[in-house]
Amino acid sequence: MAVVTSRKIGIAVVRNRLRRLFKAAFLKIYDKNVKNYDIVLFPKSLAADRKPKVLSRYLEEALIKGIKTTNDKDI
Repeated sequence: MAVVTSRKIGIAVVRNRLRRLFKAAFLKIYDKNVKNYDIVLFPKSLAADRKPKVLSRYLEEALIKGIKTTNDKDI
């Protein structure tokens, strides 16, 4: 998994914090059907204002939705 943050999000401290939060959230849900996928995240500037629990929930919902969509196309 990769987290790509642009300068539009904020200063380096904010960008690095977002990277750490998303990576930590991803590691919590990694074993829930996310294996065998290459994942690249492009967080928006609004993500910098969110709490870690909210980011984790959004990430989990997005990954589950993406996996379901991908699995439906494979059939």
